[in-house]
Amino acid sequence: MISNIQKLKILTENLIDRDYIRSKILMLFNSFCEDFPIPMNVWVVDKDLNILSKNGKINKFAKERENIRDVFDGENRIKNIEMHKACSTGERVTYIIKDNDNIFLTRLVPALGDKNMIFGISMEISSFVNMSTALEAHCNDFENNSCDLLKDVKKDPLYRIIKQEGV
Repeated sequence: MISNIQKLKILTENLIDRDYIRSKILMLFNSFCEDFPIPMNVWVVDKDLNILSKNGKINKFAKERENIRDVFDGENRIKNIEMHKACSTGERVTYIIKDNDNIFLTRLVPALGDKNMIFGISMEISSFVNMSTALEAHCNDFENNSCDLLKDVKKDPLYRIIKQEGV
């Protein structure tokens, strides 16, 4: 029979191992965010939209912010807040914000089993938008099948999101 002290020791060792693995995964994820070839940010906010954690390299977001309400200005600020509020009801949200020459694709997901926390990731997709626009300008005979590459691009989920958002 295992004594209570031995059970506590086993539990402590398991928790130490679990926390060590979690810290390694977090360090790996942070490194991934900083080195990813597409500029991106990740963050976690609470139900009041206070930023609990963030990482990434998009300059506008990198400034010290304490609340999502402080991230953008004007219509972008309003849209960003509305999308976070929609996510706080349990909805997964995907949207685009165009800020000057930068275009950001953002995905918000409520934390597993907890609508009071939201996980967000935003990627700067301006180059993809510019490439698709250039391809559209080059392939003006789409209906006559002269540009099969444009057909493939138009089937891409990211392209569809961009067009739905009017970018």
